[in-house]
Amino acid sequence: VKKEKNGKLKETRIFENMGININFSAGSGLPYSRSSKPYSALGMGGKSQLSGTINGSNMPWIYQCDIRLDKTFMLNLKKNEEGDVTKKGYLNVYLEVMNIFNFKNVTYVYEYTGNPDDDGYLTASEYQQQINSQVSVASYTDYYRMLIRDPYNYTMPTRVRLGVSFSF
Repeated sequence: VKKEKNGKLKETRIFENMGININFSAGSGLPYSRSSKPYSALGMGGKSQLSGTINGSNMPWIYQCDIRLDKTFMLNLKKNEEGDVTKKGYLNVYLEVMNIFNFKNVTYVYEYTGNPDDDGYLTASEYQQQINSQVSVASYTDYYRMLIRDPYNYTMPTRVRLGVSFSF
């Protein structure tokens, strides 16, 4: 409540037309088919060999928490000759934070190891001769690790959006 110069009280409602949405979701890990034989995800070495049943293994659980704050302001767009409002517009300002707790969820794993960052090729004994025959073993293994560490094997980190929408 604010007192104006003429002595009248003016009421200010800062939370009017304001909203907050919180969305939390959790899901059990998606199934995948485990391999009993190590192989390169890049096509070097052998092929996958099913271990157990099709889709018999599960990835880790996935968690997500998003929040959105918004406030809508009413705008008088057009008045008639008497001063009455004939057309209104609405300006909505929002702040949206996705994955607010920055959960690092796994969305893909390599079938042999069940790990999102290692396919098992570099440590498999049957491929050591092939790996050791490279010009520089250290460079080869470093570049191989960089190639298989795919950021798309995880969900996206925290993202923040500030936006405005206008309707009439």
